[in-house]
Amino acid sequence: MTQAEEFLPCDLGKRLRDYDLFPLASDFADAVLGAEVFDFGEVPTSFLTDEAHRGFEPFHERLLRSPFPVCMMRYRLTLSATPAVTVSLALAACDLGQDRIDLAVYDISNDRLFGKLFCTPSTRQSGFMEQKGVALETLKQETRSDLNVYIALLMILNTRGIRLETVEPTKTEQRKRREQGKPPLKRVTRVDVRHFMEAVKNSERGGTHASPVPHRRRGHLRQLPTGKQTWIRDCIVSVRFADEGLAPRTRYQVVHDLPVPLLSAPPPAAAQLAQ
Repeated sequence: MTQAEEFLPCDLGKRLRDYDLFPLASDFADAVLGAEVFDFGEVPTSFLTDEAHRGFEPFHERLLRSPFPVCMMRYRLTLSATPAVTVSLALAACDLGQDRIDLAVYDISNDRLFGKLFCTPSTRQSGFMEQKGVALETLKQETRSDLNVYIALLMILNTRGIRLETVEPTKTEQRKRREQGKPPLKRVTRVDVRHFMEAVKNSERGGTHASPVPHRRRGHLRQLPTGKQTWIRDCIVSVRFADEGLAPRTRYQVVHDLPVPLLSAPPPAAAQLAQ
């Protein structure tokens, strides 16, 4: 098991508690303990900016949301350094239906809290907590970057037809961890970003209907007769399940089983992501 796979919500919760400057750090840390875990693997850095730009409007209209009120998203980014460096990160998000989303990004590879921020979608504002020894402009840049990553990952996760594999820890794994004095593993939902990116690239290349390949049909905002807007999600079409060894999923149902909620707000109704 890799370092990133070993990193659990309880680890992130402990790190958050260590940062007493974080607003509502204790409540946020408690909520993170019950987070559902998503593992995206490596996500192309260049892709994040475009997806965040597309998802900006539906996100701030509260039409683009996480399937769980509290989640932790693990992912890897290759930074444009010389030489290039790949880092593993974990993003925790707490969205309990109020007009505030708390986010924290932890750099697993270098064992440091990478960013701490909150946003209020209705006013389209975001804020951050000052950190000792970190320049103000650096904090502002990190805040924008972290929020963009969250929106981009939501765009992937909300795509109809996205491949999801739920991995439950075995009794043997849990027993060995108990014997080693380690916390129990959590259920992890793996998001097939590789297949998703293949569909995106096929869409950019174009083609004919003679030999359909998996491609992405872009989502858009739709104006309803009532005057309200709804978000028509991205969709992967012509998905080849049979020849790639994965059975198709018809529905991804989310069940809330969280501990004491943040800010004493009741969790929203159970969400569903249809594929």
